[in-house]
Amino acid sequence: MLKQFAAVIACLVGILFLVSFVLPARWEVSREMQVNSDNYDIHAVVEDLETWTNWSPWGPAADGTAKLTLGDDHSGVDGTMQWTGKDLGSGSLTIRSSDVDRGIVFDLGLRGGSERVRGSISYTPAPSGGTLVRIQLSGDVSSSPIGRYIGMMRGYTTGPDLVDALTRLKRKIERRV
Repeated sequence: MLKQFAAVIACLVGILFLVSFVLPARWEVSREMQVNSDNYDIHAVVEDLETWTNWSPWGPAADGTAKLTLGDDHSGVDGTMQWTGKDLGSGSLTIRSSDVDRGIVFDLGLRGGSERVRGSISYTPAPSGGTLVRIQLSGDVSSSPIGRYIGMMRGYTTGPDLVDALTRLKRKIERRV
């Protein structure tokens, strides 16, 4: 009976391993929220990494133990920050492009830089007024069968953090206007 049980478990593990090769090698998560402000006020906050301590998913707003270090340039293209925290671990962010009409594109180095993620925060006019702000993250897990399963779960694991960050960003911007 024990041999049959072991054989069934081995078959299930084998099937899960084989299935992982047909799962997507890339993952993407995005969330958006309407902010009652124009893109100029939003961009002033979003492109300045010093303000990220109050709203971002990679800093003290998300992990009270997080310590941020800003680069000499912390606003606009090539602006950088690094963090370490009990819950967040260590990571870094570099702004790659910044445009008041479109938003920013940034690179994240999560898990001490071992996981590379591309991110963006974009703005579009909302139909009912204000601006839709969207945070989007994407990454590649092609080299790892387990990573492909984890990539499938990113919407469930990362999505709530993005919603929390957008909520904090919305409050910050709408208080300033």
